[in-house]
Amino acid sequence: MGQNYTENMKLTSDDIVDMSKNLDNLITALAKQQLEDEEKSKTKAVAKRQQREEERVARTQETTENNKVLADTITTSITTALTNLYTTLSTSISTALSSHLNGNGNNRGETPPPPPARASVINLKFPYFDGEDPDGWIFNADKYFSVHTAGDALKITIAAASLKGDHNVWYRWKQTKVTIVTWAEFCSHVRARFVPDKFVDARLAISTINQNGSVREHIPEIERLLNFVDFPEDYLISCFIRSLKPHIGCMVKLLAPQSVSEAFTKAIHQEEAYAATRFIPRQPYRPPHIRTDANVQLTPYNKSTLPPGARLCVNPRLTFLDIDAEDTDIPAEKSEEIISFDHAEVSESEPKISFTSLMGSSFPRTMRIMGYMKGQPLTFLIDSGSTHNFLHPNLARQCGYIPQVNDTALCVTAEDGGQMQTKGSCHSIPFTLQGYSFSADFHLLDISGCDAVLGVHWLRTLGPITWDFSKLTMHFQNQDKEVFLQGTNSASIRLLDATPMQQLLSKESYAIFLQITSVISSTPSVRHSPEIQQLLHEFSDIFETTTSLPPERIHDHRIPLVSGSTRSM
Repeated sequence: MGQNYTENMKLTSDDIVDMSKNLDNLITALAKQQLEDEEKSKTKAVAKRQQREEERVARTQETTENNKVLADTITTSITTALTNLYTTLSTSISTALSSHLNGNGNNRGETPPPPPARASVINLKFPYFDGEDPDGWIFNADKYFSVHTAGDALKITIAAASLKGDHNVWYRWKQTKVTIVTWAEFCSHVRARFVPDKFVDARLAISTINQNGSVREHIPEIERLLNFVDFPEDYLISCFIRSLKPHIGCMVKLLAPQSVSEAFTKAIHQEEAYAATRFIPRQPYRPPHIRTDANVQLTPYNKSTLPPGARLCVNPRLTFLDIDAEDTDIPAEKSEEIISFDHAEVSESEPKISFTSLMGSSFPRTMRIMGYMKGQPLTFLIDSGSTHNFLHPNLARQCGYIPQVNDTALCVTAEDGGQMQTKGSCHSIPFTLQGYSFSADFHLLDISGCDAVLGVHWLRTLGPITWDFSKLTMHFQNQDKEVFLQGTNSASIRLLDATPMQQLLSKESYAIFLQITSVISSTPSVRHSPEIQQLLHEFSDIFETTTSLPPERIHDHRIPLVSGSTRSM
């Protein structure tokens, strides 16, 4: 029995395996059938879509043909109607005019003459050739022959008759050498003989031409070349802008014209604007050299004649700062230079300070930068024309630095030849510039316009420096760190009222040049409508500005005040 059970189980297992294989085959067949159904459905969808597209194209073509037939029918109907209307109106007008003229003629006993026949041929003369601009003459001849139809032989005959003088001599000689049959051959011979040399290579000429006169004189030269080239529109615009003068071409390029005609117009406007605002340079004022005679004795000042509170300058000096505008312009390609102060010779016996540092003004070889010294904001002027570092004495006291008065005072020479004495020195003063920490020795000197000057004494400790004067940037390495400083060119100019001016004069001694001008505040005029203008004129006494208190009235309106709400002034 156990053996039968085992055999039954084995048969059952085999049946199950066969059933699994049948199921797998069935699933595979179903998947295959599904894929085939999907492919058939996609094929049917593509066929339907293609059929719909063909039907749409057919309908579009049918609609186009119907519209064309309809348009032709409408055009024919309108033309027929207009022709009939014109015929009817002409007949009616002719009948009425004839009856009217016949009636007037019978009254006078004479018949009026018929109206003159209208000429059917346009009276256009053939252009004469003067030897200049052969392409323009050929163009006019083609236009003439477009009105008066003629064959090539007749065209050549008419054109040859328009040649006069040396041109006629050339054509008679040319006929003996070459047989000219077509009009195109005749035009090619005329171009080869009379075309100017500068138009031989128009492509090269339009790429290298330059403006010599005005823009209006330059445009016809460009237009002559445009007839011989087939460049794209944008390339022609670039050629025209390149040919202009630099101050005109750069502005036209910024305006970005979209066509050659627009570029012509903008170039003309730019030249007119430049001519209207052109700056005429003047020669700088140079004071005459004053020579004093040895025999002439100068009259001394009498201190008793000076007003109270005035002081007399011990060493008066008048300095003129004469800077040529052309010398201050630094080309962009040369504005950045690498300066090394490693071997700069700075002599302690001849300290110098530039005039720009002394006055606090900016110059091409200086750079103004904001910094801090003991938390107090200061204006530093980095100047390669000053030998030493300088600090204002008042700022040194404000920061709490004690000057070393035992040091030998330096006699500083300015660029104008004047000399000043320093008021001591401060050693190893720390300061920060845009987050970078530095330390330097400063000599105390009365400088204006800035708080401190960093000269060659500080610059030579930095090593090689990359200094871009046009962008006011400085780049160098300090203690193995990359340092990048950005300067500013803004001057510290402020408007002072009376009180700040008095406080400034009480602390410092300044020489001030004043120019007093009147400030006129113009009130803009208001334009009213005619109705409002009439009302203002009719009741002008009401709108007049009051100059006195209002007149007394029968009723006096008062505003009662609460007791104690006023106070004595």
